[in-house]
Amino acid sequence: MHAMSASSPVNHLFTGTTPSIKANPYLAEFIWQNAAQGGFHSVRDIYDSKGVMLWARNQPVDPELMGRLIQRELREPIELCINADDPVSASAIETVFQQLCASSPALKSAIAGHEHAVLGVFHALTLTPQELLLISLLRCGSRDYLAHSVAVTAIALTLANELGLEPRLLSALAHAGLLHDVGRLYWPSEPMPDEKQRIYDQHPLVSALAAVEMGKVTHEVGQLIACSHERLDGSGFPLQLKEDQIPPRARILLFAEAICEALLDPDLGLLRAAVSAKLVAHEFDSHMANWIGAIARAEQDRDPQQPMPEQAATIGRRLRQLHAQLSRAVVLLSLTINESLTARESADIWLQKKIHPLMFALRSCGVEDALAMGLHMAPESAVEAEELEALLAEILSRLERFARHVEWQRYENEFLSTSTMARELLQILNTCSRIIHKEAASCP
Repeated sequence: MHAMSASSPVNHLFTGTTPSIKANPYLAEFIWQNAAQGGFHSVRDIYDSKGVMLWARNQPVDPELMGRLIQRELREPIELCINADDPVSASAIETVFQQLCASSPALKSAIAGHEHAVLGVFHALTLTPQELLLISLLRCGSRDYLAHSVAVTAIALTLANELGLEPRLLSALAHAGLLHDVGRLYWPSEPMPDEKQRIYDQHPLVSALAAVEMGKVTHEVGQLIACSHERLDGSGFPLQLKEDQIPPRARILLFAEAICEALLDPDLGLLRAAVSAKLVAHEFDSHMANWIGAIARAEQDRDPQQPMPEQAATIGRRLRQLHAQLSRAVVLLSLTINESLTARESADIWLQKKIHPLMFALRSCGVEDALAMGLHMAPESAVEAEELEALLAEILSRLERFARHVEWQRYENEFLSTSTMARELLQILNTCSRIIHKEAASCP
């Protein structure tokens, strides 16, 4: 892996050119709403913006007082003024990790042989009081972001250990993994539908800034967080970084983030994680994709006589339908002569970054050749059926994310909002999702 380029946009993230987090009403309200679940106390005198002292340091802050404080314009953000009475400690993080391993066979298989190394890093972590507060808040709300963050961190540390990363380099990776989603706390819990994609695309930057400005972590940790959803081919977000612009440890973190959901979901698992890692070439470092692929193959080899799944009968039909819809999208995005310049540029990006990689994936696994020869494409074994199901599910998941992105772009850009191409593309993507889901649901 190469060192990060000096011209990388992420190097300028904390130079003052990026907006500061500062006081945030959504996080303040979130803290207030969850104050009853765990107490808080002041760690400094709390002043309003006019210099009037509202509360003294080292005093309890109950929900009623918290409600009054967040209604005032404070000199400093509330999260810098308080600590949790019962924060998530390093030992609590270890407990969450062990619980995740016990409840997720796929995660346990992925980290097998590295458990002690992961626990060692967790045990040695020194977290600032502000980090403890932010991490503690991750366990509140409608979704347990703490479990997700601990899992991502464990996967990243496992992979770093597998790759032979020096132990002294693991601490920053652990801090980044635990804090990579804190930006989710700085947005409304129920955003407007047209804002969801923008919020999701920007949350790594918000997480990075929150970790540095509020959590008081190093800029190095902040840079790792900012890259946690990038991809080596430039298809990630929020900065669309490529290859050498992404630090080596950030490549580990973004890979762990990418496969974590599959490893924690009992309906997905190792095979889906492996398919996701290899579906599009050059998204991730090949040795990382090969690592999870080898684990998935070993898991399949343990049960070679598994029964053919019921939905296998419709795999061929669903693959043909998927290929037909993607082919329509290729034609649509290639013929945009009557569209605006903005629409044409968007069509070219979407074609190259979203549709062509998926068509190449279908070509690589033999779907196009089978179609050309008129073959039925029925799987010959349960293992093959499982692999094709994982392929279908991963492609559909990406198309659904792509559809949400197109919808957001249409909302944000007036040229795309009136574009016939964008409207018809959405119809294709939605049809693709609807047909494939219906086919899978109607299996005998």
